[in-house]
Amino acid sequence: MMRDPRAYAEGRRADRGAQVIDDAWSPLKLTGLRLFLDASRITGLANNDPVAQWDDLSGLGNHATSSGANRPTYKAAGLNGRPAVTWNGTSSWLLVPALLASSTPLSFLCVISPTGTGVRRLIDIQ
Repeated sequence: MMRDPRAYAEGRRADRGAQVIDDAWSPLKLTGLRLFLDASRITGLANNDPVAQWDDLSGLGNHATSSGANRPTYKAAGLNGRPAVTWNGTSSWLLVPALLASSTPLSFLCVISPTGTGVRRLIDIQ
């Protein structure tokens, strides 16, 4: 069965000719979801604007924040023509609440397109 990859985020059904496909899956249906960031749902920013807050879609208010020159950049067509948040590779970051502070197992899914060489950190636990 073919699935429309954007249907889950938009909560809609996908039509493929005579076949109707129900793509109602969403990360919001995951038990124990603590943080859900989706660049396609960022509002109020234009291309190349700095991201001061990336709203958590889990409903728990675990928004990712940054300030000053440390903010990553919003790209309206950043990854395969889809909205994305980009980092400069040296000093831009987003801070999220202490989601990793416990010993509870977790899963982390991220779509990235690394550029350049050298060491890059995706998660830094302080």
